[in-house]
Amino acid sequence: MMQSSAYRLGHSYLSIISLLGLLTLLVGACSAPPTSSPVEAVPPTATPQVETVPSILPSPTETATLEPTQTPGPAVSEAGEPQPSPTSLLRTPEEGEIIDPDVPTPLPIVDPAVVVPDAAIQIRRPGALSKVTSPLRVVANLRPGYEDKVLIELIGEDGQPIFRETREVNFPSGYQTVDIAEDITFDIPTVAEAARLRLSVQDEYGRTTAVGSVTVVLFSEGRSTFNIVTDYREEIYIQSPFPEATVKGGILFISGFVRPQTTLPLEIELIDRSGNVVGNAEAPVIIEAGASYGLFVAEVPYAVVRPTWALLTVREIGDRIPGTIHLSSIEVVLDP
Repeated sequence: MMQSSAYRLGHSYLSIISLLGLLTLLVGACSAPPTSSPVEAVPPTATPQVETVPSILPSPTETATLEPTQTPGPAVSEAGEPQPSPTSLLRTPEEGEIIDPDVPTPLPIVDPAVVVPDAAIQIRRPGALSKVTSPLRVVANLRPGYEDKVLIELIGEDGQPIFRETREVNFPSGYQTVDIAEDITFDIPTVAEAARLRLSVQDEYGRTTAVGSVTVVLFSEGRSTFNIVTDYREEIYIQSPFPEATVKGGILFISGFVRPQTTLPLEIELIDRSGNVVGNAEAPVIIEAGASYGLFVAEVPYAVVRPTWALLTVREIGDRIPGTIHLSSIEVVLDP
């Protein structure tokens, strides 16, 4: 009985060993290369270098906190008031104004780079809307007209002159302009009245070449109160044509800038040296809201039979007080 058990145990060991041997042969056969293709030796390659990048993940002992993205606010002063950005060139929108980034910003009508020259007649005292009593001292800088004369006027609300007198001033040779100080007297029938103080000059042909004026309030009694003048630029600036330019074809094209006091169109005339008006036109003023100067352009037809010197004048007419407010001029040559 014991021999039979030993025989069965030995037979089981032999079966297990035989099975292991068979598996070893099968594995070796599968891993062996095919005999039809030679095996090429592969040269050894350098071990790739792996760059170590600091981990952006929190350590196991830390807790990641997500912060909301914030845009830096405007700089503030010590008092806590917002300060403008020193690098910003954009206009700050007004309250309630809607800015469309897709709509281009329109160019200004009058180029801010244009330099308007000083006025031919600068009334430096009194300033606009000064309250004045008689006698009134008028201080101005100008180039006198023919025979060194200047016409000084006070025009009342009805367009009639309250004072009108031509004064001869001392104009030294070699000077472009001269300062004048002239006293004028006036009398008004009312306690107070608005008036236009106007200075003008003429050339040797009797043509008015420049007019400057300022609106004042006349008082029959009391003390004068003068407002200060800070801007002496020309009120009407003729940019084109240039002085002494030759114009051909029967039409003169004019353009320029004006600081208007009314909404009325400008009146343009071409006057020859005999005093004849050989051309005229009107020019409306195009001005942006809030701007001081506006643009005017016009085509002035003229009629001459030979080359003719003509004075090109541009003037603004008053609406409340009749008459010329300002006038500028240049002389040109008109060809048929």
